[in-house]
Amino acid sequence: MYMTNELCTICGLKPRRISSTEFCGVECFRASRRITKKCEICDDVFVVLKCFSHRKTCGKSRCISLSNPASRKDDSKWKMISCALCKNEFEIRIKRLEKGENKFCSEACFYKFQQTIRLSFVKKEHSGDYVSNKSGVKHYESSWELRRMKELDYDESVVLWDRSKLRIPWTDAKGVERKYNPDFEITYKTGDKILEEVKGYLNDDAQRKIDAGKAYAEAHGLIFRTILSASELECVEPALESYENDFGVVHRPMNESIFMSVANSFSGRSTCLRRQVGAVVTDADMTKIISFGYNGSEKDGKNQCDSLSEGNCNCIHAEINAIAKSDCSLKGTSLFTTLAPCLACSKLIINSGISRVFYLNPYRSSVGVKLLRERNVETTSYNDFCDFADRKMAESLLK
Repeated sequence: MYMTNELCTICGLKPRRISSTEFCGVECFRASRRITKKCEICDDVFVVLKCFSHRKTCGKSRCISLSNPASRKDDSKWKMISCALCKNEFEIRIKRLEKGENKFCSEACFYKFQQTIRLSFVKKEHSGDYVSNKSGVKHYESSWELRRMKELDYDESVVLWDRSKLRIPWTDAKGVERKYNPDFEITYKTGDKILEEVKGYLNDDAQRKIDAGKAYAEAHGLIFRTILSASELECVEPALESYENDFGVVHRPMNESIFMSVANSFSGRSTCLRRQVGAVVTDADMTKIISFGYNGSEKDGKNQCDSLSEGNCNCIHAEINAIAKSDCSLKGTSLFTTLAPCLACSKLIINSGISRVFYLNPYRSSVGVKLLRERNVETTSYNDFCDFADRKMAESLLK
């Protein structure tokens, strides 16, 4: 296959092939068709085929642009500025400056700057330091505390807020004496001083702390307030049902779970500082939503609590807003609410003709639920409904 008496003219190592008088193979043949040139713009060395020997640039977009008179930049549209991070000077289009775009010489500087001044609400950590314009640098232990810090900073009625340094005694479920400090001490323009506890969960010990805080505040002439965020706190666990078709058995969420999730989502629109509540009214068949509501103020009014003291915020309850928004008869319909109705709401529910009520969490008083059941309004705790649905599905699977 090779001629042993002659070597390749390109590599000089292998003998030439019989079919060629100059090269040992394809690679050396291709190399013979390439030439090396020097870019006229950046002086970099580049390789090009002989048929493209007329090329004067290395092929980089910048070099091509500068070598072509028609594509050269208009100096009047560019400006020399300093990088916002490293302070090195670089050129930027004036149009970008007018748009207010970030002024960095490279992506590396941009991302480094973002990490340096990244806003606290973008952080995903569960704890960290927040820089307040009212109380300086404050440490937060949860995303709920961080959000509340920002709300206090931008609340014009708040003169000053700070992390509470009080040590309030309380007794845990095992009878052990402990001490805890509320989250915030807040001073308002009205002169009101508030002790505030922010909770992202509510268990037995948390409730004991809250009760101890209320007792302490009452004894010292202060107001104690608990902030619970329904949109973040509540997690509506779906009740599943089995549905069988030609392709097998499917476990899907029941309509009751869907509507309770919708009510929970609407609760996030409430501006009530004590408790966000959502409600949804559906038709008798639970196939469509008739109206919805969440607790707040009157229409076209300032949507906020009238008072900071517990039980006197005077917000219109979610159930009342949902019923008021309806433009049709509610006889035989169903109501889904994230908090059990109070006595006044229960009376309105009875008068409106609603026949079924599902509530996610119990109200501080059970009088409203008791009245509904006495007036033959089917009133069910959503958690009890889920337990019943789980048992029913389990029984169907065992058959």
